Order: sequence, then C-alpha cells, then structure tokens
Amino acid sequence: MSDQPFTVVDQRAGFRPAVRDRKPVLGTHPAWSVLSIFNGFGSKGVMLAPRLATHFANVLEGTEALWPEVNISRYHSLYISVPTEVGVSS
Repeated sequence: MSDQPFTVVDQRAGFRPAVRDRKPVLGTHPAWSVLSIFNGFGSKGVMLAPRLATHFANVLEGTEALWPEVNISRYHSLYISVPTEVGVSS
C-alpha cells in the first residue's frame, strides 16, 4: 500500500476454462475418431489423473468401457461440427 501517485501502464487477464459439472473430460472427438481427449482435471488432477490415465489406456485398448462420469459424450449436444474449416481430416 502506498499513497504515492501511480499510472497503470499495462493490464493482463487470463481465464481458466472449466466444464459445467467440474469432472474430467475423456473420450474420442465426436468428428475425428483418431483424436482422443484427456483433459479437465483442475485442482484435483494430481489425484485423479493417474487412475484415469490407466483407465483411459484400457479404454483405448478396448478392454474397458469409458466411465459415464468422465465420458466426453455427455457434452455432444453442445458440439458444433466444422471439420472442413479447421483443416483436420481423420
């Protein structure tokens, strides 16, 4: 704290994206099946990521089904398909 005059010379802002239910997001992309998503761990990532990494590896190998609590398909209704605009092909 100071009573001296000052001038703001720069400002920066950041944001931390989050999902509505605050649960991780795992699964394959709805348009590109070769793209897998493993994200959304937030502050609990250090506890969740090791177990979910093992689980997701098993899912990708076809030995387990993806848990519904973390399945990205719970957000498919919000997905807007624009694969030709981003230049990615499967």
